Order: sequence, then C-alpha cells, then structure tokens
Amino acid sequence: MRQNGLDFDQLRMLLRQHEVFFISEVAYAIFEPNGTLSVMKKPSEEAVKRKDLGLDTFNEEAHLSYCLVENGVIDQTSLQLIGKDEAWLKQLLQKNGYERLQGVAYAEWKEDEDLYVVPKQRNRKEK
Repeated sequence: MRQNGLDFDQLRMLLRQHEVFFISEVAYAIFEPNGTLSVMKKPSEEAVKRKDLGLDTFNEEAHLSYCLVENGVIDQTSLQLIGKDEAWLKQLLQKNGYERLQGVAYAEWKEDEDLYVVPKQRNRKEK
C-alpha cells in the first residue's frame, strides 16, 4: 500500500466497489498496474450460487442486453444483431410511453425482458 501511495480509506473505497465492506472478508487483494483492485474473498465470504444450492440451472440461458437508443439516436447495429427493425423499436417505445426518440437518453433490451428506458431529464424551465 505504501509503495502505491494508498491509505486505508482509499483501500476501503476500492474494496466496496467489489461489495466488500469488511477487510476481514478478503483472502487476497492485488493492486493492479492500471490502478484497479482485484479481490479474492475468503471462501466463507463468497456469494452462494444456484449450483451450490442444487437448484435447476440447465434450463437457464444467459442473454446479453443491447443498447438500442442512446441520446435519442437508434443503434442500427444492435437492431440488426437482434433481428429487429426501427418500426418494432418505435412501437415498443410507444408502448412504454415514449412518442419521440428525443425524449430517450438510453434504451436497453434483453431477450425475455421488456425494454428498459432512461428518459432524458427535462430542464426545470420546460416543466
């Protein structure tokens, strides 16, 4: 820590970014050359996984999410990747209460889930 000019407050902040709130939970922590911290928790402090509990995992499929709109602009590449078109997206946005793309800061879609939309913040004067 001294070599890298880190104090305990900084270390604790970096640990919290890894959901570690007590230093005693850490088995190993490595301060990487790029300034990030890699953390390995003690086995007793690791999160429980579905397979650890013997729960069904073989029917569960992981899906990526796709950014479809950013700052009011449609990401055509993402639409192509999911096999959809602008008409589908605009209909989905309307279903979620967004008539205009300009009102959308970010829209993300994931298979088997609805569209997640972050609206653009309005200026106080516009309200």
